[in-house]
Amino acid sequence: MQRAQSNVLKRLLRRFRRDSEGMALVEFAMVLPVMVLLYLGGVAVTQGVMTNRKVVLLNHAIGDIVAQDTDITAAEVTPIFDAAATVMAPYSASSTVLKMRVSSVRISATGAACVEWSLSPTAGWARTQKTDVTSVVPSEVRVASTWLIMAESTYAYTPIVGVDLTGTIDMQKIQFLRPRASSRITATFTQADLNACS
Repeated sequence: MQRAQSNVLKRLLRRFRRDSEGMALVEFAMVLPVMVLLYLGGVAVTQGVMTNRKVVLLNHAIGDIVAQDTDITAAEVTPIFDAAATVMAPYSASSTVLKMRVSSVRISATGAACVEWSLSPTAGWARTQKTDVTSVVPSEVRVASTWLIMAESTYAYTPIVGVDLTGTIDMQKIQFLRPRASSRITATFTQADLNACS
């Protein structure tokens, strides 16, 4: 009796070993989590790259708009930043995630860089007049006795997947442009001292 049961058990085990039905389902169940992870990771990376590109374009837009002017008036400030913020569409451009500022930087005869004026739609984010920004401005653009437009932006990017691993990513951009229509762009309504950096 015991021998007969042993033979039946051996036959069942041999049959089970030879049976390949359901193997594809088992393999699929093992591979599925990896495939889903790869897909979601690819989506997250693509979204991050696209958002970063938008921030680069937004930052260039701010600087480019200002660099084409000769004198920034109070009435122009809000439209400048509003126009630049539209570049972020369809991504959020709310003040909770996006900060922008544009500054006029004077390069002295000795090559020191000083902020003449600075504007930002975010309260307290504009640079202070007379601030030394020599360490921020690359030496190759610090041409003596000239002016630069310095556009800066930062974007708090929250990945759609994996935020627990990465947290919020700060995308910071800075760009320097030469004034186009004149050697210096003024903003008299915000400049307490036009010769602050002379």
